Amino acid sequence: MSISYQGQEFATEEDLSFNVIGHWPRIDIQDPELKQRFEEKFGRVFLGGDELVAYSQSLVSRGRGSKYIEEDILSDMNNEEKPDIKKIIFRKTASGIGRGHSLGGLSGVILEVHGSKMIDSGLTGLVSSRSLVTSGRRRETKTSEMVVPASLFKREDLLDKYLQISRDVSSVAKGFKEKFRGLEGIETFNKITPYNGPADLLIVLPLDTMATVNAEVKKDRANPNGNFLPREIWNLSGMFKGIAEEAGIDTMYRQRIEVARDTYFHYNVFKDPSFSNYPLEEAEARGIPLKPVVIDYSKYMREGLRRYLHKWLKLFDQATA
Repeated sequence: MSISYQGQEFATEEDLSFNVIGHWPRIDIQDPELKQRFEEKFGRVFLGGDELVAYSQSLVSRGRGSKYIEEDILSDMNNEEKPDIKKIIFRKTASGIGRGHSLGGLSGVILEVHGSKMIDSGLTGLVSSRSLVTSGRRRETKTSEMVVPASLFKREDLLDKYLQISRDVSSVAKGFKEKFRGLEGIETFNKITPYNGPADLLIVLPLDTMATVNAEVKKDRANPNGNFLPREIWNLSGMFKGIAEEAGIDTMYRQRIEVARDTYFHYNVFKDPSFSNYPLEEAEARGIPLKPVVIDYSKYMREGLRRYLHKWLKLFDQATA
């Protein structure tokens, strides 16, 4: 959704685009009958995470390998007394991932994302993920390539200020890089270079991590204090449903976002400062130390967890006595 202003074309956050360059797990279907029926029902000729995770649970419990999955799926599809295969998969995965078992890392996608450098700050802090992103040290970004929030085009006074500030910051950053050169110049340049330049991100997202992003966007939308996440993160999260369908993990994705459970913390700066922030509060109480500090968290444990840990400590002592 590029917008023209004063004879120049500017990209906006709505220009975010992506390619699915991989997903796991995946097994190409070998059985001709099953392949035809899957293509008719799902529009694909491979078994995705939904089928492989659902049927692997029962196969593992019976001591059978993955080579029997096609046989079992086809048997269920041909059994008129059994429900539709989608319902069977839903029930099987609901007994595992839907109830909070740690199956969210067994499936996922690999995406190539194109947007602004905001996708760097907004996504690369995800703990359960891996990524490569455009380096400001290597890519020379022109001011004509800057990404402009679409909402600013309704306020020319703010738009003009935004463009001028972006040009000024780019000029200062470039000056630091040329003047100091070496590591010092590069590090300084990286800290002040504007994050509204273009960027390409290659990111590996397990299913749990996709659900984490979805939950954060949902929370951000409902925040009465306003929105803090970059709109590009909103847009990408909105594409996850279609991405999951393409990868054959849409049943588990739907379960995962509707059955909330704890996941890894998402490190990013786009937080509402009025919300409680335990790590920040502990750091402020210690004068914002620059070196890591070990904190005794036991005083915050719930009584149920404390009793549970004492039980296991007792069993451990007995086993090692």
